[in-house]
Amino acid sequence: MSEATIVTDLVQQARAELQRGNPAAAEQHLLRAVELEPQNPRHPALLASAMLRQNRYSMAVVYAQRAIALAPTSATYHRVLGAALEAAGEGDKVRITYLTAIDLEPGHPRSYISLARFERKAGHLEAAESLAQQAVDVAPESAEALAELGQIRLAAGRPHEGLVTLKQATALDSKEPDYLYFLGAALAETASYREAQSCVERALERKPDQPQWLVTLARIQVALGRSQKAEETMRQVTQLDPMQAKDHRKQFETPLEGEQRSTTPGQESARTHNPGREHTMISVPTEAPIVPVAAEPSVIGVAEAPKEDQAVKALEGLVRARPNNEALRRTLSLTYRRAGRIAEADEQLRQADLLKKPVPTVAPIL
Repeated sequence: MSEATIVTDLVQQARAELQRGNPAAAEQHLLRAVELEPQNPRHPALLASAMLRQNRYSMAVVYAQRAIALAPTSATYHRVLGAALEAAGEGDKVRITYLTAIDLEPGHPRSYISLARFERKAGHLEAAESLAQQAVDVAPESAEALAELGQIRLAAGRPHEGLVTLKQATALDSKEPDYLYFLGAALAETASYREAQSCVERALERKPDQPQWLVTLARIQVALGRSQKAEETMRQVTQLDPMQAKDHRKQFETPLEGEQRSTTPGQESARTHNPGREHTMISVPTEAPIVPVAAEPSVIGVAEAPKEDQAVKALEGLVRARPNNEALRRTLSLTYRRAGRIAEADEQLRQADLLKKPVPTVAPIL
């Protein structure tokens, strides 16, 4: 058996182990592959994925950086590094890494999605929405881009807009459980509880061990007057995640937005109404759906958001280095606007509009 055949077999076994949820076994295959083919950047990139799934974030960064050293113009490996840095809590470097990926491959939606997701988790919803919209503009048929845009709109308190986008995402990919859950969350926020229950139940059929999804289902069940069933669901939550049982119970006891409107005249709500209690939205997970290992490792963990002044300085430096990058200028514009620097924000937006050009055709996602 030739060395090339051995390496191919090792990589195939590693990917199979990752898909089975056994990253430690995958790591052993990939270390051997790196030993046999030290100049192949795919091997350390996959090793970074294996390290992420074992919560070994600093090693994930090391292997992702090794992949970039071997293929510095690969946007894919910069996205892998961004995921590793995010998991390691290197928030000040994450944005720069994802922006570099956009700069290297401006016609690829996933770089925009990765940065949009990071901005959403950091609470920068305007920037996140702008980036997600750019991903949709680049790839109108991307369910992942539409799902991210829908989540952002839901997080921004615009569930009706989020609902439209999430319906488009699920129409494009009806089998992805994450998209079904997000759609159910948006439906619950618009008081469409029966449809919401159906979506969340279908999502849980595909990914049953999701405590947050079960809490959402229990809240919907209460809104439908099924309090006993809701308590059964919450018992499942406690079994799955006993360490967070109190937090889950606190969220469960908070009424859904619009829950009181769902009761008919003369009928009491299934939950005792507390006028002093604020309604809260369904919690939308910060994690992205897991993409196939062959395509790219998924983001694991949530990075701490950088301070606004750090973000501004980092973006200003990037714009000086890459003055013709439209995405950089739009992101800097939104960052300026958040900081109250309106004139500078408008100028960056004007410059971005001048740079707008037709989206180049790219090869399919690996």
